[in-house]
Amino acid sequence: AQCGIQILLFWLLTETNLSLALRALGASLLAAACGALYLGMLPPAMLPALGLVQSALGAFARVPQIIMNFQQKHTGNQSVITWGLSLAGNTVRIITTFLSVDDFIALAGYVVAFVLNGTLVFQILVFWHNTQEILRGKKRKD
Repeated sequence: AQCGIQILLFWLLTETNLSLALRALGASLLAAACGALYLGMLPPAMLPALGLVQSALGAFARVPQIIMNFQQKHTGNQSVITWGLSLAGNTVRIITTFLSVDDFIALAGYVVAFVLNGTLVFQILVFWHNTQEILRGKKRKD
């Protein structure tokens, strides 16, 4: 439900024109995928692979940001608190999964998220001075 609310808010608040057809297509595909999973259309042997989907989506979301940060030599308005807390959460998930559950796919997903979030925290700290200079320059222009 939370993701649905976020999508609706994005659709309502975006300044970019998104066609109703694309919105309906995306929502329909998502509903069809959920329905297929609910009806058991995915072979049981493939269910663990669903855990990799989240890791892939997280990587697709973070890797371009990481590359852009290295190219720009600053991190813009990214928060060390937000990414630091996310990194701490990944650390706890890795430890608890490793100690209490025998689920390699879940553990691998948490490790991937840890590495990506750790890279973002590292960039924020390394590029801190450059980022502050860029942000100060933008404030002066406004």
